[in-house]
Amino acid sequence: MEAASWWAVIATGVLFTGSHSVLISLSKDAAGRIPFQGASVVACQELAKLLICTVLHMAGGRGQRLPSVAGGHLQPAFLLYALPAASYAINNNLAVFLQTQMDPATFQILCNLKIGTTAVMYRLLLGRPMRSQQWWALSLLCAAAMLSTAGSLAADPRQAASERATHITSLGLFLIIAYCINSGFSGVFTEYIMKKHPALTVYYQGILLYSFGSVVNVGGFLFSTEEASSFFEGFGPLVWLIIITQAVNGLIFATIMKHASNILRLFVIAGAMLVATALAWLVLGLRLTWHFWAAALLMVAATAIYYSPADAEGLLSSLRWVQRELTRTWHTILAKVTRRRTRSGVSRSISLSANGGGGDGEDNGGDGDEDKRGHKHVV
Repeated sequence: MEAASWWAVIATGVLFTGSHSVLISLSKDAAGRIPFQGASVVACQELAKLLICTVLHMAGGRGQRLPSVAGGHLQPAFLLYALPAASYAINNNLAVFLQTQMDPATFQILCNLKIGTTAVMYRLLLGRPMRSQQWWALSLLCAAAMLSTAGSLAADPRQAASERATHITSLGLFLIIAYCINSGFSGVFTEYIMKKHPALTVYYQGILLYSFGSVVNVGGFLFSTEEASSFFEGFGPLVWLIIITQAVNGLIFATIMKHASNILRLFVIAGAMLVATALAWLVLGLRLTWHFWAAALLMVAATAIYYSPADAEGLLSSLRWVQRELTRTWHTILAKVTRRRTRSGVSRSISLSANGGGGDGEDNGGDGDEDKRGHKHVV
């Protein structure tokens, strides 16, 4: 794939991922409630991915036949694609249960730990070595994601006061760690099976992957509701736009994992957080805080460090120098402000003392005049 095509794929992935939360907010009714069932929308997304992959695979005409479940030599490879589908289904349900074990703000911020777990799984399962500067870059990326999430939560005026009170149970702490580990495992294992057969097209492998995903998510919807007729309840133009954009986005991430890596996917997701904040500012009137700009700077730094050459020790030294200079400047500013406040306080005290003394003198002078007038009156 050419560089221009890669940039187009990455930019589209960032835009579609970032617009997801904004589109969901726009689809809410007057009471602020989501009119559709999340399980049905996720199931439709998986079915849409399966349909797109099937059409593109048949249009490509490469002669790759779909595997038969009865085929003994193809069955094990075919069933490998069921594992990511099951892992994603577990995490989707676990995310709902975690809301009862912690406040939404804590959940959203701690979810960014999956950046670290994905990097660890990437190293353990795929055996890809990473330099120390790349681990540092991923740490900066995780910090940028947390800052961006915290800024979005702090800037949302619609958030209830009860949601701002942070809390987490011991079970919730254990499960959020399991959630992040499972998320990292699912992504890296998907990359593993996508790259295991390089001759297969991404559309062919998408058919295998999304077939299981469709079955799992449709089954999850049927088990989560008693009325099967409510599958399309609350669906409107915005909901269908969410389904289409996220279906295309799933194919973009599959392409990234097949031809690039999960690390690039992490950078796309982190960039999408900034895009989501910017779109919320433009569309929903969300005010931008310092978290947004700090997260943007950290993400630029993380990208530059991670994708810099192996001999980038000079870059790291420069960043350390910048950090020292910024710290020194900050301390200098604080010292100047402190000195000015001290001088202002001393000057104010002297001024008050002088004003008080002048008043006494005027009073004395007034008394003297009275004495003189009194003396003259006596005379």
